[in-house]
Amino acid sequence: MGWVSRWVWAFICFAIVLTYGVGTLLREITDRRKGKTWSEEVGIPIAAGFIVGEALVGVGFAAYMILGA
Repeated sequence: MGWVSRWVWAFICFAIVLTYGVGTLLREITDRRKGKTWSEEVGIPIAAGFIVGEALVGVGFAAYMILGA
């Protein structure tokens, strides 16, 4: 593993940890402002939609690149 791939791996790990941290902070703020019930009934489906949307964009981008951009 070269130094570039190590740097990229470290950056990817930081990006993942950063998004988890931001998500946790947003969840905590939402729980305090709107209540835990709202967070569980509305916030979790919204977060799941973001995750699925990101995956679909990734698949669409990969298909676009494969089919000839």
